[in-house]
Amino acid sequence: MNFRVVILGALLVAIGVFAFAAPGILSPPSQVYDHTLLVRVAPGDFSYVQRVLLPQQTLQVTLSCSPVGVDFFLMNSSSFSVWTSNKNDPTIVYPQSELDARNYSFSTTAPGSPGNYTLVFVSRSSNMTTDVLLHSVVNQEASTVETAWIPLAIIACGALLAAFGATRREKTVRAQAD
Repeated sequence: MNFRVVILGALLVAIGVFAFAAPGILSPPSQVYDHTLLVRVAPGDFSYVQRVLLPQQTLQVTLSCSPVGVDFFLMNSSSFSVWTSNKNDPTIVYPQSELDARNYSFSTTAPGSPGNYTLVFVSRSSNMTTDVLLHSVVNQEASTVETAWIPLAIIACGALLAAFGATRREKTVRAQAD
C-alpha cells in the first residue's frame, strides 16, 4: 500500500465533499451594477429609471423621498408602454398598487427571460418638486448547473487515487553489494 497516494486521495475526497456541501464557495454571486441616483419628480409629473435584468439576476432597490408624496411602480416594458399610452393612469396597469413612500426597500428576481424593468415615480404634489434618492444593485446569481460537476469530479478523482494507492505496493530500494 502506498500511504502517500492514499492520503492524497483521501484529502481530495474531503475537499470535494466540502465544496459540495458549500456550493457558494466555488461560485459566489457577483455584483453587476451598484449605483445611487437622485431622481427629481416635477409637481404633477412622473420620472422613471430603467434597468435591464437578465435571468438569474436580482434587483435590490432602496429609495428615500423628500418631501413625501411619490407613488412608486415597478413595471416591465410592455406595462410601461400601456401605462404611458393611457395618460399615466396607474389603474390601467396595477389597480391599487400606489405607494406613498418616504423610505422603501425591495428586492426582485428577473423571470426566465431578459427584460427592461422601469422604476416609475409619480408626484402627488401639485406645487413641489420631490427628490427621490434611489440606490439600486443588480446581483448575478451563480448557476449551480455550471459548477455542480466540480465537487463531484474532485471526489471521484480522490476516490480513484486512494483506490490506486491502496492496491499499489511501495517499491523497496535494495542496496547493491559491490
